[in-house]
Amino acid sequence: MKEHFAKEIIIHCQINHKNVVRLLGYCSEENALMMITEYISGGSLREVLGCKDYPISLDQRLGIALDCGKTLSNMHSSMCPPTIHGDFKPGNILLDDNFGAKLYDFGISRMFSKDSTQYTVNVIGSIGYLDPLFAKTGCIDPKSDVYSFGVVLVELVTRKKAYENGSMGLIETFFQAVRKGTKAREMFDADIAQSSNIKVLDKIVNLAAECLRMEMSKRPRMEDVAERLRMLIKARCQKGQEKTAGHWTLWGKQDNTTQSERISSSNSTVFFNLNSLGIFSRNAHTNFKRNGGPVVQNVKGLYIFTKSELRKITNNNSEFLLVGSFGKVCKGTLPENTAVAVMSSVKVTEALKEQFIEQIEIQTHMMHVNILNLIGCCLEVDVPMLV
Repeated sequence: MKEHFAKEIIIHCQINHKNVVRLLGYCSEENALMMITEYISGGSLREVLGCKDYPISLDQRLGIALDCGKTLSNMHSSMCPPTIHGDFKPGNILLDDNFGAKLYDFGISRMFSKDSTQYTVNVIGSIGYLDPLFAKTGCIDPKSDVYSFGVVLVELVTRKKAYENGSMGLIETFFQAVRKGTKAREMFDADIAQSSNIKVLDKIVNLAAECLRMEMSKRPRMEDVAERLRMLIKARCQKGQEKTAGHWTLWGKQDNTTQSERISSSNSTVFFNLNSLGIFSRNAHTNFKRNGGPVVQNVKGLYIFTKSELRKITNNNSEFLLVGSFGKVCKGTLPENTAVAVMSSVKVTEALKEQFIEQIEIQTHMMHVNILNLIGCCLEVDVPMLV
């Protein structure tokens, strides 16, 4: 027992990734083997998927899949020696308040060599998620994690359990549906089966089917799986931008004004874009242009917030995080419970406006775990604000 515990501690310590539950310490006294980890408040993916009253959007499910895919890819390709999780399933995926996924439980994880094929007689795993080929041959291969990942993908889009009441029928039913073409669509969770999501769901189904192939050599690498998920998410983001004419809508509101009505209001391109953002006042028009709106609105991946949206996000500036001579920082919350900081300066000069535009253009291209993400800005106010 102690050897098994020590092995788990060693492997867990070696996995340094933001989507892995942090190991803070352990206790190994005579009758007490305990691990101390960070607390993840959102519970497990198993609990979330099992609670039908708990809403979880397709984007959130894709984000969870990508988090897990990147983590497994890191374990397979970047660790030295590379490591197989061995028990990848919803019960070992913990979620934070923002639906960020963190892997847990490395009790049966195995280190492996890329240079030689390894086998074991100690075949361990969870029913419904264990790679049938590993169960049959004992061959230690990262593609076994890929199989388990495919099972979880099916669970994410169907919200059904791979193993329940002694039955492992989900994957068998899934393959029968895949063989019949679009029959797999009948398995989709109704909460995400809107017509606008069908093409993405079909691509997830295809990816899951590849991961679940019986021939190990025909399964994709975890690195490739993660990249395909990333491209799916990127395509959805770009589609969202196109639908909102360069503006990401946060609140699900639709602008019912027709294009001809907008154009008849003004022949100004700036006014057209302001109108599509729901900004109508003369001061807002002036501020938008003065604060670099015509340039900033073309920056991809950037939210353009209205003043009313920021009031809603910050609950009318009810909680200040920082106030100083430079300005103020207010705490806010986006619709999907993402905590944000809303920053504004006391005043802005012409020189600062140029810096503001440059900062936006640079920071939207910088994606790193140790750099604050720029989500968007508000330009219709006297002094532009960053979120």
